[in-house]
Amino acid sequence: MDSIQKEVNEEGVYVCITPSNNDTVVARLLDLINRERAKYDLAPVTLNPILCRIAEDFCCAMIEGGFFPQDHINPLTYEGPYDRASAGGYLFLAIGENLAAAQTTPDEAMRDWMWSPRHRDIILGAQWTEVGIGVRTGGEYGVYWVLEFGNPP
Repeated sequence: MDSIQKEVNEEGVYVCITPSNNDTVVARLLDLINRERAKYDLAPVTLNPILCRIAEDFCCAMIEGGFFPQDHINPLTYEGPYDRASAGGYLFLAIGENLAAAQTTPDEAMRDWMWSPRHRDIILGAQWTEVGIGVRTGGEYGVYWVLEFGNPP
């Protein structure tokens, strides 16, 4: 990850920043996800631009709203992953979401997800065909990561 930036606007709210190396970071994380899936003979997932936008938007919501929800519910809007996917225009049979914060590299984020049985189960869900990856800097934790897994009808 390039230098981690934390900016505050004139209202004292953290600013959500797209890393200058975002494309490289996203590509690395997608590769790591598919390597883990391959170990279990699971099909690779592909990036979906709608899911990416939803993931990026949630990174920014967490940074600007000053929260990191353990239950995946935005405490300001009370929306969960299904609500965000629907509002974002993604048609799905199911949605899976992983969140992380403070890891400074894709490898660190992936390591932490794979160490957690709940997060690992989402990554290794056989039903997933698509993923959205959001990575943004700012806020209390410095780097925010969101994976939105989906399977369209």
